[in-house]
Amino acid sequence: MTELFRKFCETAGPLIILALCVLLALSEWQNNVLQKEIAAMKEAAYQEEIKHAKQLSTATDTIVAASREYDALKLSRDDLLARLRQQVRGSGKADSTGTCEARAAKLARMVDELSGLAEKCDAGWHGCAARKDALSEVIR
Repeated sequence: MTELFRKFCETAGPLIILALCVLLALSEWQNNVLQKEIAAMKEAAYQEEIKHAKQLSTATDTIVAASREYDALKLSRDDLLARLRQQVRGSGKADSTGTCEARAAKLARMVDELSGLAEKCDAGWHGCAARKDALSEVIR
């Protein structure tokens, strides 16, 4: 039996070593392929995160702009209301009919302007709310 084992080792030994070397090379190649695939997947995920971050930034900028516009319209409305109150307080004098009609027309224009600004405020508020909802969707 020892003679048979010795002959087997002499003929099959180099083949086994060669097979082990081939297996080692194949496993190293497979490991490299897997590492490249993992790196590509990480890069794709990173690019997707950057895309979402840019969308989030754009949505945030839009919301901030809408909020500023809303604040400006609200300030304009408040100024008009203050002017209207001042006009009403100052109209306590005895005026002629023509002056009263002129003031009434001016007040009517101011009310119309105030109504238009209120509509813009409302539209701005709804736009801001829609942008906030869109931002919420982007974040999810």
